[in-house]
Amino acid sequence: MKDAREFLERDVLDLKIGPALRSGCKRMGFNKISDILLLSPEELIRKEGFTFHWLSELTGFMKAQGALHLLQNLPQGERTSG
Repeated sequence: MKDAREFLERDVLDLKIGPALRSGCKRMGFNKISDILLLSPEELIRKEGFTFHWLSELTGFMKAQGALHLLQNLPQGERTSG
């Protein structure tokens, strides 16, 4: 992927994703893919609205974009609180 940061910061509504992935992001309050990366896997799984079907769609989308590797958590220094 040429510009990972730009991809991660695009609005979810601007991405060509399926309706289940889109509605799951909305339910969980994710406006950008980078919002997802701010959570640890444990925090993500406990998030209200999380389903493994949503996670499967997310990973499928990221793989299709050649960006699956970006789902790794951001380094601790890049996390924000809140």
